[in-house]
This record gives sequence, C-alpha cells and structure tokens, in this order.
Amino acid sequence: AATVVVFCTGWAWPGVFNFAVVRRNPDAPAVASGITGSGQFAGGIVGPLGFGALVERTSYQVAWMSAGVCVCLAGVLVYTPPDGRPRQRPCHGGEWDIG
Repeated sequence: AATVVVFCTGWAWPGVFNFAVVRRNPDAPAVASGITGSGQFAGGIVGPLGFGALVERTSYQVAWMSAGVCVCLAGVLVYTPPDGRPRQRPCHGGEWDIG
C-alpha cells in the first residue's frame, strides 16, 4: 500500500507544482511554467551527475550534506522575491495585502 502512495505522489507533484506556478503568474503562464520546467529538467540532469562526481572525489557523507545545503538554498530562493520587495497576496476583500 505504501508503494502505491509513494508512486502516486511522485507522479502527482509536478502537476501540482505547475498549477501553483501558473496560479501565481496568471499574466504569463507559459513563460513561468517554461522557466520552472527548464530548471526541473536541468536539475534532473546535473544533480545526479554532480552527486556522483562528488561521491567519487570525496565521500557519501559530503555528497549528502551538499545535497541538503542545495535543498535549503533552493527553499530560501523560492521564498525570496527577485526584486527584494515583500510578496503581495490578495485579501478576501479584493485588495492587496503585503506580507
């Protein structure tokens, strides 16, 4: 049963991710999903190659620590707006709330 849940979750998250990207960028959904898709595919190519090269030159411990640092850095970058201003989100009344 757990295998089915993990398999379905693994196939579902890209669709949910693209939905969130398009919802956050309604004025340019193709550009937004194209940029994030390019990043996902580039990471799928460079990540395993870089991880293997790092294991070969150092150790598994260093490679996993580096992977963890990359994940944390990615999380910070996702929540940091490119222009440094706070993110805006709509309030229930239709006005924009900063924060």
